[in-house]
Amino acid sequence: MKLLSDTELHDKIENGELVSTGFNESDESCWTAKESAIQPCSLDLHIGEIFIPKEDDGALSEHSLKPGETVVIKTREVLKLSSKTAAIGFPPSSMSRKGILTTNPGHVDPGYEGVFHITLINMGKKPYPLTGETIIATLLFFELDDNVEKGYEEREGQQNSSDDPPSELGYLAPDFMDFESRTKLIAEEAVSKAETKLKYKKLWASIVVPVLVVFISGVFAWINSVESGKIEVLEKINAAERLKKIEGNIDEYKYAERLVNLEKQVKSLTDKNRPLNRKKSGSP
Repeated sequence: MKLLSDTELHDKIENGELVSTGFNESDESCWTAKESAIQPCSLDLHIGEIFIPKEDDGALSEHSLKPGETVVIKTREVLKLSSKTAAIGFPPSSMSRKGILTTNPGHVDPGYEGVFHITLINMGKKPYPLTGETIIATLLFFELDDNVEKGYEEREGQQNSSDDPPSELGYLAPDFMDFESRTKLIAEEAVSKAETKLKYKKLWASIVVPVLVVFISGVFAWINSVESGKIEVLEKINAAERLKKIEGNIDEYKYAERLVNLEKQVKSLTDKNRPLNRKKSGSP
């Protein structure tokens, strides 16, 4: 058994093997180019038809795969394997890196003829565009040493026509794990929680704000009363000091009045004694 190389793949396709229809190489001289479906030892398969589960729109050629959405793909290329050729399919890494889950393409038995069915699920957070140029799978082809006793169609019977809708549509949901509904439910719960928090905040505000207003008013009233008390004490102190000054002035006035009276009494006594002194001075 051997793995077929690019040259062998090209030659077999040219001879009508491996792929019966859908292999679009407009310029045969470019089959070794980077964009060619033929790679060093593999063959790229492209999107042919897109089917959305539980929808009656039929096949689509293009579609934007939304987050959580599921679709079934039929390849553009129709495979035609001999009883001596088998294949193994792999999802392209370019899709996996962007969150696109590809159900395991699995292997293709010798003798199989028909399109390749693949289910895609967008596990990313952004829509992913699907077009006829999108590579959907990569196949490795092996050539066996001998022909198999009975090929795939001899064992399983003739496969459905490539025009028939995929049988997987009846088993798949259009929304993986009800992603969209769960997203809406989560969003609604978040909104509900936000509204509840807002209601509690408003309730607390209606209770706390008046209490704070009363408390702050009381504090300001207490401060004003303290300040008023201080002013009253200062006024009393000033009044007492003024009273002391007045009393001092009164005492000084009394002392002055007494001195005046004493001076008058002394003068009166002095005036009375003067005639007596004159008589004494005039006697022989």
